[in-house]
Amino acid sequence: MFVFQLTSYGVALHFRTGVLICLTILILAIIIIAFLSKRISTPIHNLSEQADRITNFDLSTADEIKSGIKEIQELQHSITRMRKSLISFAKFVPKNLVKKLLDKGTEVKIGGSKKQITIFFSNVLGFTSFSEEYPAEKLVTHLSEYFDEMTGILKQNNATIDKYIGDTVMAFWGAPQYDANHALHCCVSALLCQRRLLDLNRKWVYEKKPQFLTRIGINTGEAIVGNIGSSERMNYTILGDSVNLAASLEGTNKLYGTNIIVSEATVKHLQDHAVVRPLDIVAVKGKQEGVPIYELVALKNVDPLVLPTDNQIKFCEEFTKGFRFYLEQRWDEAINIFQNLQLDYGRDEPCNIYITRCEEFKKAPPPEGWDGVYHLK
Repeated sequence: MFVFQLTSYGVALHFRTGVLICLTILILAIIIIAFLSKRISTPIHNLSEQADRITNFDLSTADEIKSGIKEIQELQHSITRMRKSLISFAKFVPKNLVKKLLDKGTEVKIGGSKKQITIFFSNVLGFTSFSEEYPAEKLVTHLSEYFDEMTGILKQNNATIDKYIGDTVMAFWGAPQYDANHALHCCVSALLCQRRLLDLNRKWVYEKKPQFLTRIGINTGEAIVGNIGSSERMNYTILGDSVNLAASLEGTNKLYGTNIIVSEATVKHLQDHAVVRPLDIVAVKGKQEGVPIYELVALKNVDPLVLPTDNQIKFCEEFTKGFRFYLEQRWDEAINIFQNLQLDYGRDEPCNIYITRCEEFKKAPPPEGWDGVYHLK
C-alpha cells in the first residue's frame, strides 16, 4: 500500500515537473520569438519611414540600418542608392518639379500649358574674351563658383532654374509651383545677385582672378510652361514671346550701359515696390510695336539689402521728368535735366544717349506722329 502511494506521488511529481518545464520552455520561446520579431520589425519599420521620407522628397541623410538579416540589409542598400540617385536627378531637374512628379506617381509626358510667369536671363559681359585668355580648367572652376553663388540666391527666392547656356543663367518664377509674387521675387533676386557679385569681384581681385560684370533682363507675361522635347529626352522649360523679350532685354543692357532692365509688364506687377527709371520705348528685332523698358535700381518695403537710398530715389524722379520732356519733344528742357543729373551724380550713359538724341532732333525734328519708339538692330 505504501509502495503504491509512493509511486503515485512520484508520477504526480514528474507530471508537475514536466508541466513546469514545458511552461518554462514556452515562456522562453515566446521571449525569443518576441525578441527575434522586434529585430526584424524594427529595421523594417525604420526602412518604411525612410521610404516615406523619400516619397515626400525629403532626401536628407538617414541613419543606415545594420542587420544580420541579408534581405533587410539589401533593402537598406537599395533605399540608399535610390536616395542618392534622386539627389543627383534633382541637380538636373527642379526639385519642386521632381516632388510633383513623385506625388502624382505618373510617367512624365510631353505637354505644356499657358501660365503667367516672370522670366530672368543673366549674362557675363565679355565672357568670350575670358574664355580665350584664361586656362580652361581655371575658367570652369571660376565659373562654377559664380554659378553657385547666383543659383543659391535665385533658389532662396523661389526660382526654377531652367538651364545654363555657357555663362548665361535662365530662370523663371511662377511654375511649377504657384507664386503670387513671382515678379517681386525675381527682381529681389536680380538685385541681390548684383550686390553679391560686388563682394565676389573684390575677392577675385585679391585672388588675381577675372572680375565678372553681369547683365540681367527680366520680363513678366504669359508663356507655355511644360515638358518640351522628344519622347525619349525632354526638358521642363518655357516658350513664347515673353521669353524672347526677356532674353532681348538682357542684351539691351549693353546699349544703355545698365545692369538690370525690366519690362513695363514687370514694373506693373511690382506696384509700389519699384524704384526704376524709364530707359526707352524699344521695338526688339522682328517686332514693330514698342515696349517701355526700365532700369531696376532698388525695391521698397522688401529685403533691407535692396532698399533705395535718397539719392537713388531723387535721381530716378529727375530722370523720369527728363524722359517725359523728351517724349513731349521739349528738347532744351530735357537736355538741361540730363546735363544737371551728370553734374550732380557723375557720368551716366542713358543721360548721354538722350542729350545726343535731343541735339539731333533739334536739328532734324522727328516725323509727325512720332511715338518715341527706338528700333533695336
